[in-house]
Amino acid sequence: MATVGKTKPAEEYYTNLSFRDSKVDAEKVSKLLREARNSISREMFFPLVPSNMQPGVMKGFKFQEAKRVQPFAVVGTDPLSIKWLRFRFDKLAELNAPIYVVEAESFQQLQAFSSEFSGLKFVPSSGDGIGKELKVGAYPFLVTSTGVWQ
Repeated sequence: MATVGKTKPAEEYYTNLSFRDSKVDAEKVSKLLREARNSISREMFFPLVPSNMQPGVMKGFKFQEAKRVQPFAVVGTDPLSIKWLRFRFDKLAELNAPIYVVEAESFQQLQAFSSEFSGLKFVPSSGDGIGKELKVGAYPFLVTSTGVWQ
């Protein structure tokens, strides 16, 4: 650990603070939270473009040992992913698997997915970590405790 110049214990600064006398205005806090939520645009997270995955066909594989993982799927908004979602819809619903959308131009595309595939939960996500960790370069795919499947 490095020290730059003289240091003082933080406790010296705390002695001037009194938390006993502070009052929280719950209404004001609620108003500020509402304003903050409304000021953040969902569109600021788009477009989603993975740098190490793209739509395509991949060979599924088994894990050497079963993993303790809740099943989840990774898709984009491309035609292959849409076709795959239609084909796998019943299985995804049965597994209650969240669907990570790693490629999308806008939040409206996620809303369209939610409308078309009612009952599935779509989550916008960067796919870079998932693809790198699983050594997968193509989506759509499903991850279960036993492996990665298309």
